[in-house]
Amino acid sequence: MTTRRGQRALVLAVTVVMLVPARTPAQSPESEAWRIIQPAQASQILARDGSLIGEVGTQLRTSVSLNSLPRYVGQAFIAVEDHRFYQHDGVDVIGIAGAIKGKIMGEQRGGASTITQQLVGNMHPDIIDRRDMSLARKLREQAAAREMEKHYTKAQILEAYLNQIGFAHGWYGIESAARHYFGKSASKLTLAEAATLAAMPKGPENYEPVKYPERARERRNTVLALMEQQGYITHAQSVAAQTSRVVTAANYGMSAVAPYFVDVVKVQAQRAGARLSEGGYRVYTSLDPLLQHAAVQSLAEGGADVEARAGYSHAAFTGGSDSDYLQGLVVAIDPTSGDVRALVGGRDYKASRFDRAVDGMRQPGSSFKPIVYAAAIADSIAPNSIVGDTAIAIQLPNGTIYRPDNSDH
Repeated sequence: MTTRRGQRALVLAVTVVMLVPARTPAQSPESEAWRIIQPAQASQILARDGSLIGEVGTQLRTSVSLNSLPRYVGQAFIAVEDHRFYQHDGVDVIGIAGAIKGKIMGEQRGGASTITQQLVGNMHPDIIDRRDMSLARKLREQAAAREMEKHYTKAQILEAYLNQIGFAHGWYGIESAARHYFGKSASKLTLAEAATLAAMPKGPENYEPVKYPERARERRNTVLALMEQQGYITHAQSVAAQTSRVVTAANYGMSAVAPYFVDVVKVQAQRAGARLSEGGYRVYTSLDPLLQHAAVQSLAEGGADVEARAGYSHAAFTGGSDSDYLQGLVVAIDPTSGDVRALVGGRDYKASRFDRAVDGMRQPGSSFKPIVYAAAIADSIAPNSIVGDTAIAIQLPNGTIYRPDNSDH
């Protein structure tokens, strides 16, 4: 292991870890609630082709620069969350007046929290708890938002907001959301995709595009209509985006289903002193996504085939939480390098996280035969020798007789 300032390289049995230490913000006094701090980052676990297969961290986030994003990404969030973002000083007085009027008139209106106010609360939850509905909290939030606007540009605030905002499943920031929902970097988002993500802060679970594509589409179209009204996009762009389907990435943007493999990587990294949970790491592994997919499918089909045989009387896999059914494992290793190309430790990770490929203490059975044959050939027996598969008795040095037998006799 070599160490350099700001970057370290760590070689594991099946992984190479590149470290970019994350900065963990310290506790801030109330007077510091206006500061923009570097939020927690995720450690990414990547396949041999660089595709994402897992993430680790207290918050699953990868921050990106505002300059790397298409302009309509930020504009989509501004249109739906804070359309006077470029006019106010951190607090939208006009919006507050409208919200008060709405409550008096019994109309459904938002809480008039600006993007800056949301950022203050989301970035400093220990100081500004947005679950606290008291007037005192609101005033502290407004004061901090105004102070933030004095020290940072609108671009800096918008960038911090886009990297801070939470989405469903514990994913934070525009980059993480783009990766998981659309299988691409946020820099590659289309107008329709950007509007779909901008639709989520109002209710991340309610407008989750994988689970509720139609609900997400309706909310997305509302965002697009607002963008057109506010002059961010043309009518033609709005219509084209609104007529497009909501197409999300398979497996939430992961190139392969490999939770058992990811667990092995985390254990090996921990043993080597790499604290993946602190974030900022990129872990490059030997996993082959196509081979991993084939391994998962083969185990599923093989288990189902055995359970479907006549006379099979044990519990069968149903996809539920019960794990008392036929189990199996798959490991594919490159014989020239020893690299693990695929690893499946069981039929259902959610039902049982026990890794039978690594932690299962089982008899090797017939899988050990090639090792015995290889040793015999290397020693003295010709590859074309015929050995009778018959009962034998071997006298041991102590005078006892050893008779190999099957476990079922």
